[in-house]
Amino acid sequence: MAALIEVPPESLEPETVRALIEAYILQSGTDYGSSEISLPTRVEQVHRQIQRKEVRIVFHAESETCTILTERAWKEALKKEEPL
Repeated sequence: MAALIEVPPESLEPETVRALIEAYILQSGTDYGSSEISLPTRVEQVHRQIQRKEVRIVFHAESETCTILTERAWKEALKKEEPL
């Protein structure tokens, strides 16, 4: 069984996607330089990143948790997985 599974955002309820995005934002920190970005604005930015596949919603089967990974982190994680 693959440890990481990409989850299409359209397969989740909008509230679930928003909760995942908010958790991702809070884990990422809040240093946006000289101007502060509101949470709703940041949520919309990450939502657009998901649509453009710059970040992906990922389910980790071993821990049974969902998270958001950048495209780079997703590719690195796939390289580390054992072949089926």
